[in-house]
Amino acid sequence: MKQRMKKVSYLLGKVQKLNHINNTPL
Repeated sequence: MKQRMKKVSYLLGKVQKLNHINNTPL
């Protein structure tokens, strides 16, 4: 269960990072 939460938080962080990159104008 703990490992699962870790994976979820990791994936969320990855998604947020991608969103940040996409939202940043070049």
